[in-house]
Amino acid sequence: MYLMRRNCHLEPANPYAQELLLKIPERKMVECEVKQSRNVKHNALYFSLLARIADWLDQPSVTVDVLHSFFKLEAGIYTQVKMPNGEIRKIPGSTSFRAADQVAFSEYFEKVIAIAYERLRIPPEVIADLLTPGLVSPAELQGAA
Repeated sequence: MYLMRRNCHLEPANPYAQELLLKIPERKMVECEVKQSRNVKHNALYFSLLARIADWLDQPSVTVDVLHSFFKLEAGIYTQVKMPNGEIRKIPGSTSFRAADQVAFSEYFEKVIAIAYERLRIPPEVIADLLTPGLVSPAELQGAA
């Protein structure tokens, strides 16, 4: 359910949210988990970044999907699974809109950039135009747009 803050109150952001709220009895206490929605432009910027890196690496087997999994593992977004033989495997976690709000995704995005520079040795000029201020404003990244 999506709500919008107005002063010190949360109001339904759409008819569906209003319908759900009306089903809750007046003055009944409910527990809520608050997450800020992630900005779609930031998500698109991330996948553009992955495409640019894949092009620069110039390896047919390194696709955007492969890089997405690689960066999740390198950034620590994974679940460890112990196999019957004792081997530990890392399974990439999720950075989906449900799994990562805007704050978490921004932190992940910054880690990806650092990993690209430090581990993959991507020259700054390869991705600099994507990271230029103004392409996506800070307000847009925080969901204000």
